[in-house]
Parts: sequence; structure tokens; C-alpha cells
Amino acid sequence: MKILHMFQWGLGSIIPMIPTVKEQGFDAIQISPIQGTKDSGLIWWLLYQPTNLRIGNTQIGTKEQLRELCAVANQYGIKIIVDVVLRHVAGDPQNPLAPHKDVDPELLPYLCKEQIPCNNYNDRWQCTHRCTGMPMLDYENTEYIVKVLFFLDELEDCGVWGFRLDQLKHYELPSEGKGGIFIKMLTMYKFYGECFFCDQWVLDEYSRYMKVLTDGRPSDISRLVAKFETHDDFLEFKATNRMTDHMRLAEWDVLVNHCGYDSLYYARPFEDLWMSKEMKEINGGKRYV
Repeated sequence: MKILHMFQWGLGSIIPMIPTVKEQGFDAIQISPIQGTKDSGLIWWLLYQPTNLRIGNTQIGTKEQLRELCAVANQYGIKIIVDVVLRHVAGDPQNPLAPHKDVDPELLPYLCKEQIPCNNYNDRWQCTHRCTGMPMLDYENTEYIVKVLFFLDELEDCGVWGFRLDQLKHYELPSEGKGGIFIKMLTMYKFYGECFFCDQWVLDEYSRYMKVLTDGRPSDISRLVAKFETHDDFLEFKATNRMTDHMRLAEWDVLVNHCGYDSLYYARPFEDLWMSKEMKEINGGKRYV
């Protein structure tokens, strides 16, 4: 599957582009998180500081627009994948580990009683039980899990095909602690999860429950969603900013044609490379390198 990540695109802008997405040979579109945000601004990271488990925000669009997007995409055989943020909520500007004033009161009872920052990401207990800079939700709480199920079902009712889970490696595995109830629950849906900088055994165990977007390779390669660049690589870490269009096309060709992986292509802000003749040829199976 060739996934076009239309990061931070408004749904109203994506809808008329669906015929082009199809013509260019992509199979799916991944949209940015559509949960409520603490600010109406256009800064990208606001999308990863949600205030609720509801559909709609000022950057991406409304529930009605999502329904329309999915309906049009379905006509062209394009799958819609939604990025979801389920482990934390937006923090207060003065105290990042306290919930923002706009966080849905219905979520407040499910915040962890102790909000302690993770200071060792190589320690699996800390990685799965401590905060990553924002107020952490008790994701193993069964009442909270029910709310997540309602949210995912609502997205599916709009026509969404699948989901990308933010911060997968920060969720407890079934072999750890309480038994990974949350991760097991997600197997009812079509999920892949963000899983970077993990030991091999960790990556392999997560890949038993969903496909993994990773910088490594799970032992079962069919469980991989490959990438050469993500929004974090480009916007946060600046790790790929010097890559030319030629280099990016060559990397994409290696992933989809030489290796045959399910792969994610991140469309940079204001770029048109994904609409190029070369991209269409690569997606059609023609070798670029």
C-alpha cells in the first residue's frame, strides 16, 4: 500500500485532489489528527495536543467534511487513514503536565494521578508509565478504553478505513505489567503505530498487534510500514531538510519498487513532488534508480 501523508491539509482542500491522488498511483491518504485542539492557530504541533475525543478542529475540518472526504475517496478506491492521539491531552502553558483549561471535563477523571516526566526512554517501565511532556491519560482504565472505542467507531462510521497511532512505543505491551489491555483492544481495528528507536524485541512484539511505522525492521516484514521521511523528520528534527527532490524520489522508489514495502510518503508543505510525472511512474512500477 502506498500512503500519501497529506499532513496539515484541510479536508476541504483534500477533497478536490482525490482524483489526482488516484491518478498518481497512491492507495491511501493519511490525514492529520482531527481531535479538538487547545488553540485555533495553524502551528502543526497543536494537532498533537488534543483536548478531547471528538471529531473536528479548526485546522483540519469538521465531521461533515470528513464524511464527504471518505465518500469521495471511496468512489476512487482510496482509503482514508486518520492519525489519532490517545495517550495524552494538551497541557497548560504555565504547567505542561497539568491539563489545559480547554480539555474536555469528561477526560479529566482518566488522567494519571501522578504526572511524572519520563527521564529514561530506554527504561520500558518509564517509557510506558510516565509522561512525554504532556498530561498522561490512564490508557489501561477500562472506562477510558470505552470512550476510545466510541471515538474510533464514530470515525469508522464516517467512512474512515484505518488509523495511525501516535507514540505506539509508549503503550504497555501485553507481556508487560497489567497485560496491555489497550493494545489488545486496538486489534479490532486497522491500525499501524509510530514506533521509533526501539529494541528489536520491542518492535517485534508490537508488530504482533499492528503494523509498525519504524526506522527499524520487524522480523515479520509484512508488518512494516516503511518511510524515508516523516513530518517529525522534516519539521521537528530537521533531519531530512537537505534531501533534494531527486534523492526523495530515489528513496521512494527503493521502498515501493525494490523492496515492495507498504510505505508512507510525507508531502512537505507547499510541495508538488507527489504530483510529478516521476512519482506517477514510480507508483506505476517503473524503476527510478
